[in-house]
Amino acid sequence: MSSLEELKKQLFRKKDTFQEREHEPTLSPVSMAGPRSWGSGEDPELERQIQKQRQRRLMRYALFATVGFAALALAGAAVFLLFLRERASVTKENIFLLIEGPSQITVGEEAVFDVRFANNNDIPLESVDIIFEYPEGARPVFGEPPRQGPFRERVSIGRLLPHEEHRESFRAYLFGNTGDALTARSTLEYRPQNSSARFGKDVSFAVEIARSPVGVAITMPHDATAGQEIEIVVDYVSTTESLLADVSLDMAYPSGFTFLSAEPAPSKDNNLWRLGNVPPGGEGHIRIRGAITGNAEESKVFTARIGLSDEETSAWSSYGQAVASLVMRDALLAITVDVAGSEKEGVSPGRQATFKIHWRNNLPVSARNVVLEATLSGAAIDYARVRSQNGSYDSANRRMVWTASQLPEFRFVEPGAAGSVEVSVPVLAQLPIQTLADKNFVVRLDAVFYTNTVPEGFVGVETAGKTSAFANVITQFGFASRGLYRDGVFANTGPLPPRAGKESTYTINWSVTSSGNDMENVSVRASLPANVQWKQKIEPAAEHVSYDPDTREVVWDTGFVIAGTGYTRPAREVSFQVGLVPGVSDVGRMPVLVSSAAVAGFDTFTGFRIEEKSAAVTTHLLDDSQVNTNEYEVAQ
Repeated sequence: MSSLEELKKQLFRKKDTFQEREHEPTLSPVSMAGPRSWGSGEDPELERQIQKQRQRRLMRYALFATVGFAALALAGAAVFLLFLRERASVTKENIFLLIEGPSQITVGEEAVFDVRFANNNDIPLESVDIIFEYPEGARPVFGEPPRQGPFRERVSIGRLLPHEEHRESFRAYLFGNTGDALTARSTLEYRPQNSSARFGKDVSFAVEIARSPVGVAITMPHDATAGQEIEIVVDYVSTTESLLADVSLDMAYPSGFTFLSAEPAPSKDNNLWRLGNVPPGGEGHIRIRGAITGNAEESKVFTARIGLSDEETSAWSSYGQAVASLVMRDALLAITVDVAGSEKEGVSPGRQATFKIHWRNNLPVSARNVVLEATLSGAAIDYARVRSQNGSYDSANRRMVWTASQLPEFRFVEPGAAGSVEVSVPVLAQLPIQTLADKNFVVRLDAVFYTNTVPEGFVGVETAGKTSAFANVITQFGFASRGLYRDGVFANTGPLPPRAGKESTYTINWSVTSSGNDMENVSVRASLPANVQWKQKIEPAAEHVSYDPDTREVVWDTGFVIAGTGYTRPAREVSFQVGLVPGVSDVGRMPVLVSSAAVAGFDTFTGFRIEEKSAAVTTHLLDDSQVNTNEYEVAQ
């Protein structure tokens, strides 16, 4: 039987099995995707697109991972660098600086200030200096105080290691007024390691003046009228148990106060008394007399200081001071004086000062037969030529008088009535200078307005008004510019008369004079023509003469000129040499050697600026007595 038939029998036989089947039959999946093109079972383009998409996804994932890793790395590095920088940098907050000292002292007492400082940074500080500035008015325990500017000390520390601390002490005597708060300051200057820049940290400390070893007080009137003479009494007393050495007292006067006298007399000027040593409990007083002027209701303040005065530097260290004031009141018969016009700044010799005197009746009743008097004083006044408006001049007493005879309104002056008169005071053309003390001339007028008939209801009451005014006299300032050949300080060379094309040298002499006042910031300026050369010779060599070849300007920085120069002292002079090379066009002429000179300076007494110009200097040498007239003009 064939195998096929046998198989059929088995298929259709009941309860028959097939042992040969080892596995359950399964179906293989069939792809449902059809081909993209006819005649092909696979699509290569599709495969390529799928592959590209996979590669893009992988690249995107890789990029995101790289960026994230880099960001994390940068953040970590920044944190690390900040940490390192914080550890390696210097900040002011990590520098400790402190001043320790007394909170209160007695004037003149020695004070000790300790300056503590430390480096709390983690790196060293290089070139460390401590600068200590003492309170104003302090005096050193050893040595002399500075002639000007603040009193400071600098201490070089050098290198300051991390967390290293130092202390420096500074000592001085402190001065001031009771109740004052004095301030000391300290600066720590440093350079961080591996840096060229310098930095600083500052700190301050205040100490209070609790008491003074000497007391001072002023006694004076509470009010005054214009022109009234007043007395000021200054009392001082030592409150310490030790001797006070080299004590001085000075007064500061207000404007409008004129010093007349004092007991005892001042040691310097009219306001400084050198009291010397004051023993424990020692006391004394000074009486000062003077006249006061001012406007109604104006306050006049007087200040007395006691302490130590340096004669060389005029520096003052105060133990204490007292201040007092008075108020100006209108006199019942009031009077004021004005200096007219520009003469307020000063009046020149040969000119006149005009004073305008204003009067007024402030009484509530009429004043009868009033009198106005004006007295002149001053060595510079030409008394023979004094003139007045309506007044009568008493030349013997140098006094102008106005009465009812000259001014009828003075016979009966109603309340509130007012008026004015003028006085013209000529100044001598040549000031009377005979000695070194003849300087700072003043034209002064003292006026009084009064009545000999006591107004009704004012018996025993001072009604007269007084005042004064003055005009300062401006110095006579002189300048001369001269050309010389044989009379000068230099041996000049070259032909005389000068010849075209050949050099002849000349001496130029400048001189300045000042009569009655000191002059400061004096300077002389001139220029040289193109055919004149600077020969670099100056006499005296100490004088400050300069020449600028670019501008051809010669400048003499004269500076300070003392009063009396050219009068009681020799004139101030300087000479310099120049060389002239005339051209053919100069033949028959007298060429310029130096231009017109401009001179300027300040009168220290009046504050007036003086300016002058001189004529140009030519070969017309009139000031050289040894040069003949036929030697002036240029020859062929």
